Order: sequence, then C-alpha cells, then structure tokens
Amino acid sequence: MFLDFIAVKPAVSIGIDVCKCRRIAHVTELALLLRATANAFTMHLIKLVDIEGEVADSLADKRADFEKELKQETISSMFYDTSETMATVAYENPDSLDVVVDVTDLKLHRSELFVRDSGVGIAENELVRKAAFSKTVLEERGNSDIIELAPDHVIVLRVIEHKQATVRPLEEVRSEIENGLRLRAGHQKALAAATEA
Repeated sequence: MFLDFIAVKPAVSIGIDVCKCRRIAHVTELALLLRATANAFTMHLIKLVDIEGEVADSLADKRADFEKELKQETISSMFYDTSETMATVAYENPDSLDVVVDVTDLKLHRSELFVRDSGVGIAENELVRKAAFSKTVLEERGNSDIIELAPDHVIVLRVIEHKQATVRPLEEVRSEIENGLRLRAGHQKALAAATEA
C-alpha cells in the first residue's frame, strides 16, 4: 500500500522552566527559629539561622524567559490552527489531499509500500497502518481523520495505491524455499549429532 500524507510538526520545540522553587523567609528580625514538621514517613527539624534578601532576576533573564514563553505560545497556537484547518479541509474534501496542501501550504509526502503488520518511514507507526487499512481510507478511498503521532505531530493520510496480497510464482521463490529447506536440514543434523554425543 502507498499513502500520501501531510504532517504538521513545529520546526522549533522550546523547553520552558515552568517552576522555579525558592525559599523565602518573611521574618521581621533575625532570630533563631526551631520548628519541627512531620509526615507519616519523616520528621524534619528546621532551624533559621540567617535571613537573606530575595535575589531578583535580572531584566535580561526575565526578558529571555518571556521571549521563550511567547515564542512557544505562538508556535503552539500556529500548530493548533494549522492542525484544525488541515482536519477540517481534509474532512470537507474526502477525495483528495491537494486542497489541504493548497489551503495550509504544507508539503505532501508519499510513503513507501508497506503491509498491515509492518512498514518503514511513516508506516512504522501502528496508528498510521491502522488508519490506512480502515474501511474509510482503504475501501471508501477517503481521507483519514487527523492522527496524532505525538503531541506536536499530526497527520492526515489517504491511500494512493493498494496491491492485494498475491501468491508469488514458484520460479520467483524457488531459491528461497531451497535455502530454507537446506538450513532446516542442517539444523536437524546438528541437533541429532549433539544429542548423540
């Protein structure tokens, strides 16, 4: 089976440090504080010996963090919008992915030939193979629903060519069969020799 598919995957993925943990003590004067806290497993003794003022992040650090967050939000928003457009247009035009390409300006890719149980490239993914062999895609020759391969990677696909499973001619498989039989006979002889010894 050959597929055409369109994938949406952001070009940039940025990690954002969401949680910065800080210890800040709000005490009006320097004092010795001894406090016990406990839970079901441990007991902690905490002693306050000094108070340090909070170190504020520099404007440059805050700006860089803000720019990263803004860039990630923009990428996420664009990804979501493109994914939604791709899903809608593919559904509204079930006979082709060309309209999806025109509307979204995404590139159309073609898979290698694959079978129901295995494939290469995009067809390595079980979700892709399952969708490709579904009734809607295979028998009705429609576009698939949107398929989420990862949180930031979605595709829509359709079957371009489907070859029915066939029996190969004996001339084509003769050498494979002979090699397999020789290999099996060799294993049986080796096993018999090992058991006799």
